[in-house]
Amino acid sequence: MLRRRWARRNLIDFAAYIDPTFIRAPHLELIARYLEAAQRREEKRLIIEAPPRHGKSKIVSEIFPAWALGVDPGEQFMLVSHTASLPETFSRNVRNLIATEAYRRLFNNTHLSDDNATVQRWTLADHTRPAMLTVGVGGSPTGHGAKILVVDDPIGSAEEAESELQRRNHYQWYTETIYPRLEPDAVIIIMMQRWHEDDLTGRLLQDQARADKWKLVSLPAIAETQQERDEYAKRVGLPLGQPDPLGRTPGEALWEARYSAQDLRAIEAVSKRSFAAKYQQKPRPAEGAKFKRAWLRTIEASELPQGLVWKRYYDLAHSLREQASNTATIAGAMGPDGTLYLRRGRAGKMESPDERKMIKEFMLNEPETEHGIENKVHGGPMVQELIREKELAHVALKPVNIHADKIVRSTPVVDRAEMGKVKFVRESVNDDIWIDEWVNEMCAFPYGSFDDRVDAVSGVNNMIGQGDDKKTRAAPATVVTVEQMMGSS
Repeated sequence: MLRRRWARRNLIDFAAYIDPTFIRAPHLELIARYLEAAQRREEKRLIIEAPPRHGKSKIVSEIFPAWALGVDPGEQFMLVSHTASLPETFSRNVRNLIATEAYRRLFNNTHLSDDNATVQRWTLADHTRPAMLTVGVGGSPTGHGAKILVVDDPIGSAEEAESELQRRNHYQWYTETIYPRLEPDAVIIIMMQRWHEDDLTGRLLQDQARADKWKLVSLPAIAETQQERDEYAKRVGLPLGQPDPLGRTPGEALWEARYSAQDLRAIEAVSKRSFAAKYQQKPRPAEGAKFKRAWLRTIEASELPQGLVWKRYYDLAHSLREQASNTATIAGAMGPDGTLYLRRGRAGKMESPDERKMIKEFMLNEPETEHGIENKVHGGPMVQELIREKELAHVALKPVNIHADKIVRSTPVVDRAEMGKVKFVRESVNDDIWIDEWVNEMCAFPYGSFDDRVDAVSGVNNMIGQGDDKKTRAAPATVVTVEQMMGSS
């Protein structure tokens, strides 16, 4: 009786009761606690990242729905995966669990209905709405809603993950087809191994500033150091200082009884990039075909040559709604030996008023620097607005016309970097953060999720006018100050 009472109350005890082969691994117990919180509506947006073959689908997509329907037969599940057949398998297994004698001993108020027995959609006795719906990525559950949406590994292959079009289609399908099917007070559980920085989980985490806030439970196959966790968190904009979810020591395996640390290192040796994504939940872009990390150097401000003439370029985002678009700005100067020095970079998602405020701040703080704004969309009008402000009258500002594509514009900077002539300037310890962000993005270019920082570097190099390919240089532009405008009137 006591065992049954615990099985009704706790998901992990239910798993052990209903399935004698179930192993109570620590990471599965942790996942079970978060799923219980989700069923109680204490965690309505939950992302679980775990490596392959570590039991995550069993607990999340089979055992949890069966338990939750026992606790509340009024729940409505929607199971989603990269193919239609996989959630159908999960659905069949859930239904089979509910039909067992062991389940009936626990939840005698939850019974399968006799009038609808397909694995794609089935109901419980005395309920008209489906207790379970299944759909593959790209499919549509038109006419049906969900109280608990479980998205289980929405990506099925590396080719899919590497395709920008496929990633965009996944996100659009999630936001426009699946998300509107949620009932009030609904729960979303995204459970997947990571594939790419810009996969569904990556996009949802990036969207947190303007959309759903997520509880992230990330379970790397091999425990990392705090420094490793913080370096990744800093790169993707997650909170720093987060401990290992299970309190493991660095190097400890997630499920030693199934995959030892030695076994995992052997898997890692096959493909470090794939292992970092799928097993460590730390996707990283393929090494860029352009910049190499060894080429990009950092110097102290005291090492700068004297007499440098600084210019600052602003690459403005078209719109805040663009998921992969940031506003970026950086100051650059050319040394006597042809070295491009870069300092005081800043990037992030901004609305137009915030962009204007940032530009004005830099102009006031760097009055001796010539400032240039990319002359597209709202860049040109912003220049006209700023030159009308009297307090900026003493600062040079111009629109910069861009004609070539990103790859062509970056080529002169790549050539300099290869010769060791691109150097970031460290003026304080705080500069390490933005410099790391710039180096990471440049090394991922052109395969990374973002390229705005690269565009900013290319832009300031063009402003300086020392690019080797004339086609990449900005068209000549007149520097206009307020005094000149007033004097000519």
